[in-house]
Amino acid sequence: MEEKSDYELGDNVSILCNSGKSKPAPELKWYINDQLAKSDLFDKETVVYPDQLESSSLALRFRLKPDVLHNGKVTLKCVATINHISAVTTKEIRASGK
Repeated sequence: MEEKSDYELGDNVSILCNSGKSKPAPELKWYINDQLAKSDLFDKETVVYPDQLESSSLALRFRLKPDVLHNGKVTLKCVATINHISAVTTKEIRASGK
């Protein structure tokens, strides 16, 4: 997750979580302020490589509204799970008013 960190209210946030190759591909989930993101906010893709390994990507897209802010910030978390083992990546974004 290397997208920008500063947004303004009303901006569209678009952030991507990618996994490495594995078999099977990890299940990816997005959380916004520790709440599971609704499925209509993301796009999922799984790629199968010639060596039969797989990778996943999950794009999260939403409009930045005041109701998701906590002290001017939003915490986004991507959780990748494979065989009951999870890895977590967290990104904090800041918002200013328009």
